[in-house]
Amino acid sequence: MSALSLISRHPVATWRLWHAGLVGSGLVAYVTADEDTYALHQFSGYLFAVLAVGRLIVAAAPGIRGPWRLPQPGGKAAAPARLTRGAMFQRVRPLMTAVLIGVLLAAGLSGVGADWIHRLEKLHEAVGEATPWVVLAHVAVVVALLARLPQGLRRMATPQRALSALAAAGLLATLMGAAPPARAADPQQALLGVFTERAKAATPGFAGFDPKRGEALFLSRNTANPELPSCASCHTQDPRASGRHAKTGRAIDPMAPSVNRERFTDLAQVDKRLGRDCETVLGRACTPLEQGDFVAFMLSR
Repeated sequence: MSALSLISRHPVATWRLWHAGLVGSGLVAYVTADEDTYALHQFSGYLFAVLAVGRLIVAAAPGIRGPWRLPQPGGKAAAPARLTRGAMFQRVRPLMTAVLIGVLLAAGLSGVGADWIHRLEKLHEAVGEATPWVVLAHVAVVVALLARLPQGLRRMATPQRALSALAAAGLLATLMGAAPPARAADPQQALLGVFTERAKAATPGFAGFDPKRGEALFLSRNTANPELPSCASCHTQDPRASGRHAKTGRAIDPMAPSVNRERFTDLAQVDKRLGRDCETVLGRACTPLEQGDFVAFMLSR
């Protein structure tokens, strides 16, 4: 029995199975988006992409019925005052489906493409971060318009209010997406200032960071992880050069801000990387002084 034949005979059961596979692979890909778990991230991400593309292929096949068919816009709309929650769902379903499938395809295919075209990695990360929120919004709309609500909530969840809430959410998302992030005139120096305050609080007699100490830390070889004994194992001995992850083979952009201006501008990302990489390479957390020396070295190159 072919896959299409199975779907035609059991549309609802296979639809639920597809949902489970999509949610499961997407969740695994989201929580394993790290170099140490990249193989699992890649496998689940490719499965996610196959399921997203497969959804469109199945929908285009002849004889497909039930939930696998893509909803089509059209039909004479009822007057707003007569709309029920079910009728409202039928009106917004085509748009919801188009947005959701578009985001799922973008997340999956940009991840596949990033393995071959490194410039797509930023796009993949951005779409990947947005995907859970789009999925949650999709679930919220379905529940609001189709679920059996208590009598009190049912009176509140009128179609008109649902439309207003959707419009407000769309406007807010548009404004948030259009607003440029606020940045300091020199984000690298601002970030170094944060590390300076941390070092002052943790290091008695702190007299400033030393790029030479940071370079020694960057080039030092350690025994905590034989596969990754040094920062230079992945980033080369020159942080201005492109690197390659020693375990996964993934290309890595230059570390030095003189070559890659995006480096050391996001404090949360820097904290995350230093926290993970110090444990991986050194087998321990880096001290605030070591972190600042490392950042000072990178800013000097």
